[in-house]
Amino acid sequence: MSRYQCPDCQYIYDENKGEPHEGFHPNTSWNDIPKDWACPDCAVRDKVDFIFLADSPSKETQLGVNSQLANSESGISDATPTGMAVLAAELVIPLNQENKNEGCAAKTEVLDQASTPQVVRKSSTRKKMRNK
Repeated sequence: MSRYQCPDCQYIYDENKGEPHEGFHPNTSWNDIPKDWACPDCAVRDKVDFIFLADSPSKETQLGVNSQLANSESGISDATPTGMAVLAAELVIPLNQENKNEGCAAKTEVLDQASTPQVVRKSSTRKKMRNK
């Protein structure tokens, strides 16, 4: 079954779900919808303007994804974008914590060096020159 999107409001007609409020039961094909049908959200009149998105995932595909999720340890498949984000976060967070500790020590040293006033050094040199 396929899905079609309204170009104005991004409403999606999914053939699997149909549109019960409009009288189209689930599994109603796009070809069975009258040509003068209007978008239920924004009333775009031309059915021709709707954009073909893709075929809806079949029940077999959904079952395959669900079993893949159930078999993974964390419940999130590594192949999904969410799974990849979780993996990346697990790798990056410990590195950031180590770098923060090292960065704090380095910043403290820089601050200690910068806190020595340069003006005092110049003024003490001037005082020595005046005394000569």
